[in-house]
Amino acid sequence: MLAFDDDAEIILLRISVNPAAEFSFSDPSFANEIIQEMEAETLAYMQSARSKLQKAGFRTSFLICQGSVAETNLRIAAESQADVIVL
Repeated sequence: MLAFDDDAEIILLRISVNPAAEFSFSDPSFANEIIQEMEAETLAYMQSARSKLQKAGFRTSFLICQGSVAETNLRIAAESQADVIVL
């Protein structure tokens, strides 16, 4: 694996689209419930994935962001000086 051979860090990135921004709800509390559920599920998934990769010997971190998927991918890649992006 490329990341193991080069002692690279694997950065797991999850970009969430805020449903409140994407859809109009007649009840704002409904949008807040969805956002909280999504955040909890995302955090649990990222922690599990990171743990598995670390047990396999990889340096790993994760980021959870909100925004446009394409723009956020490009921004995080530039900020972290990523050499490779895997989707």
